[in-house]
Amino acid sequence: MEKKLPVREYILLDETVSTNNDLKNGLRSGEISPLSVISAKRQSGGRGRLGREFVSPPGGVYFSASYPLTGREKNIPFLTLAAGLAAAEAIEENTDEITAARIKIKWPNDIYIGGKKVCGILTELTSCKSGLAAVVGVGINCAPVRDACPAELADKITSLGEEGISFEKEKLVRTITEKLDTFVYSLGVLDGAPAEFTDAINSRSYLKGKKIAFDNGSQRCEGIAASVLPDGSLLALTDSGSTAIKFGEVVAVGSN
Repeated sequence: MEKKLPVREYILLDETVSTNNDLKNGLRSGEISPLSVISAKRQSGGRGRLGREFVSPPGGVYFSASYPLTGREKNIPFLTLAAGLAAAEAIEENTDEITAARIKIKWPNDIYIGGKKVCGILTELTSCKSGLAAVVGVGINCAPVRDACPAELADKITSLGEEGISFEKEKLVRTITEKLDTFVYSLGVLDGAPAEFTDAINSRSYLKGKKIAFDNGSQRCEGIAASVLPDGSLLALTDSGSTAIKFGEVVAVGSN
């Protein structure tokens, strides 16, 4: 029997430091429901992976959703990829076929359009009244953000508006959340992703077939990105054989 999707409580803020921080703090104190979604019109201290700043000026979509965990999940890292697929599919619904074909998922947590980053995702674990929860933060550039970013990033980012994609912000937040809820609660991707799920991610892979650089322990390696595996890792083909990359930084050589 298909599991029912949770009834979400949506909270909209004018401005905050970080929606992920707000949700984590609220979950730890018990002041916020474990099924809350917090969105903000602007973040003053948005974060990305590896402690990087995520610039969040007015005009973008910034939100966080929480997922209470049982402790029996086998594949929590897939939550970030699931959020990426949910965001990609939601954005595709507002595009023509040509634009949709340019929307790609860059393992493990970014969405690219035409080779430029438009969305970043950050998943963090936190304690809550029921035990443990995962907090998924999604940040989408909707209006041009080049003026707010460091100069070295200006040619590497884009926005939905610049790509000619129109949307309603509140609807986009709800659509992405509902899609992610479907992946988690109906498809059960945290307990083992079905083949069609990984196929959907691989069909949108930004890195597939590209030469990439990555850290393998203390060694810097290069190879060709092949596919996302059922455990959420990225398979790279190197001169010394195949390697499953489970975490860390991966860049497309000559592109990033």
